[in-house]
Amino acid sequence: MTEGQEPESKAPSPKIIDLSLGVISLVYLLLGIRGILRSKKWSDKRKHHPTWRFILRLIPQLIPALLIGWLFFIVPTLQNNSSTTIDAFGLYPAAMVLLAIVFIIGLVLTALRIYHRITLNKD
Repeated sequence: MTEGQEPESKAPSPKIIDLSLGVISLVYLLLGIRGILRSKKWSDKRKHHPTWRFILRLIPQLIPALLIGWLFFIVPTLQNNSSTTIDAFGLYPAAMVLLAIVFIIGLVLTALRIYHRITLNKD
């Protein structure tokens, strides 16, 4: 502009990142709801598996939920840590919403699959 030329129009990176994280959050939420609705069928298919194998099948959605739970609930309480979960939501809202969705879907999905497994074994 100081040289009399038009400034280069750059894409706003934060907006692109937030929109991308929003789309990923929406897709994860939809797939998570689908998994929750199909959790009984998932447990039915695995009712003849031994318990150790059933538990191994729960690990892929349980590990992220445990790590995110650690981040949300344990890290803010550590000694000499002045940051809180609210601070993180203020700085990175799209990323924190994605993490919250992954956490909630992982816990609910795991709990429902275990619940359906227990109720199937009673029948």
